[in-house]
Parts: sequence; C-alpha cells; structure tokens
Amino acid sequence: MEKNRSKNSLTNSFIWSLAEKAGRYGITLLTSIVLARILGPEEFGVTAIVTVFITLANVFVQNGFGFAIIQKKEATDKEFTFVLLFNVVVSIGIYLFIFIIAPFAEGYYEMDGLATIIRVMSLSVIVAAVGNIQQAYVSRRLEFKKLFISTFSAVMISGIVGVVMALIGCGVWSLVVQHLLYSVVSTIALAVSSDMKMERGVSFSECKDTLSLGWKFLLTSLIMTIGSEIRTLVIGKLYSPTDLAYVNKGQRLANAPMTVVQSSITAVM
Repeated sequence: MEKNRSKNSLTNSFIWSLAEKAGRYGITLLTSIVLARILGPEEFGVTAIVTVFITLANVFVQNGFGFAIIQKKEATDKEFTFVLLFNVVVSIGIYLFIFIIAPFAEGYYEMDGLATIIRVMSLSVIVAAVGNIQQAYVSRRLEFKKLFISTFSAVMISGIVGVVMALIGCGVWSLVVQHLLYSVVSTIALAVSSDMKMERGVSFSECKDTLSLGWKFLLTSLIMTIGSEIRTLVIGKLYSPTDLAYVNKGQRLANAPMTVVQSSITAVM
C-alpha cells in the first residue's frame, strides 16, 4: 500500500513538473513568435548576449546550494533560511560585479546601450536568489503543482507585457522587461503559495554540511554552463546580433523537446 502511494506521488509529481516545463516552453515559444513579428532579430541578439552573463551569474545562486539542500536527507527551516540569506548576499555581490564590468562589455561588443541593458536585466539575479530557495523548498516536498502555478502566472504576465511594450515601440526594452518581470512574478507567486517560513537564530555551524555539498554542485554546474554558453559570446563578437539571434533561437527550438522531458525527470528524481 505504501509502495503504491509512493508511486502515485512520483507519477503526479512528474506530471506537474512536465506540465510546468512544457507550459513554460510552449508559451515562451508562442510569445517569441509574436515578438519576432514585431521586433527585429537584432533585439533578440542583444538580449542573447546579456542572457549569457545572467546565466553564468545564476549558476552561483541557483545551481549550488539549492540543489544541495534538496539532496539532504533532512533539511530544517533554519537551513533554508540560511541558504536563502547566503544566496541573497552572494547575488548582490555578483550583481555589483556585473554592474562594474557592463561598460567594458559594451565596448568589447561595440553595442551602444548594452551596459544599461546588462545592468537592468541582471537585477533578475537578485530576484532569482530568493526564488531559487523557494523552488527548492517546494521541490523537496514534491509540490510541483505550486511550481506550475507560479511559472504559468509568470510566463503569461511577462509575455503579455512584453508583447504590449513591443507594440507601442519599446524595442529591445520589451524583451528586457519581459525577462525581469518573469523572475519577479514567479518569485512572488511562490512566496504566496509556499509554506516556507523564515527562522531566527541561524548559525553557520548548523549549515556546514549544506555548504560543503553545495560548492560541489556549484563547480559542476559552472563548468557545464561555461561550456554550453561560450559559443554565444564568441558568435556575438565575431558576427552580428542578427546572426546570433538566428543561431540562438534555432538551437533552443531544436533542443526544447528533449530539455522539457529531461528537466522534468531530473527535477522529480
């Protein structure tokens, strides 16, 4: 009986996880098609370069200690509180670093206004630091339905706002706001729906095991991310933003089906 309940729980979790990933990719694809009819490929190429910086930064706040606390046999609210606060501090430091190097990136790629776009879009790193631990909390409890609701709400609201801004002539900033708004809405939705509570009296000694495991996840994810994203930076420098947009979107569309299934299974298991 207990075994059947466990199987049903895993099956339901996988279905909700698959629905969350597939829904996000599907709606994002439709939104991208609409935006592509309004905006030019150059705008997508510019944001593709910025996204690389954000993806690398998010490794430090999403792919390390969040994974570690999910893998622990037991995790207290104090540990979740500590990791959340730790992530926020790290994300602020990373954002300040990106803020400083943004003008150098603009000069390297010779794109006017790139520094401002990088600085604004990178604010999502701080938001993601909070949202990641909330995701870890509900994932550990196999509450993937809550992830589905938060993701669906975020992708719908951010997509609608992005299309409206594109229609009124905001150009690349419609993509910037869409990206940032997705992080904000999904984080707020999870904060409302999850039962995670902030605890007082958190100490470093209680969380040493989580940090010890987290840096190993972090290093592995960093190596994999650099390997997968370095091509975007090279193409963005050697070719035009338009060329980069075609390559970037083509790659994402080709990999979408496998990414949806693989990430759904990984999240549940």
